[in-house]
Amino acid sequence: MVGTFDGTNETLYVDGRFETTFKWQRPGRVGSTVFNLLIGCIHPHWTETDVGQSFRGFIDEPMMWNRALSEKEVAYLFQLQNGVPAGQLTAN
Repeated sequence: MVGTFDGTNETLYVDGRFETTFKWQRPGRVGSTVFNLLIGCIHPHWTETDVGQSFRGFIDEPMMWNRALSEKEVAYLFQLQNGVPAGQLTAN
C-alpha cells in the first residue's frame, strides 16, 4: 500500500495500482508538529508519552520521499519488490 500527498490530494495505491484520491480540505503546505513520526501505531490522545495501540501485522520496507510519487513510479516500485499482491503474502 502506498499513500501520497501533493499538497492538494491524498492518493492511495494498493498493489501498485491507483485506488482512490481524496481532496485535502485545507489547501497548502502541511503544518509542522512537535510530535515524532510514528509508523505502525495509533496515536489517540496526541501526547508524546501515550502512543496508543500498536499495529498488528507486518510493515515491510517502509519508504519516504519529500514529494508525491507519480502513478508510474508507484507501479515501478511495486514491480521492483517482486510485484506480489498483499493478499498473497504469507508469514515465514
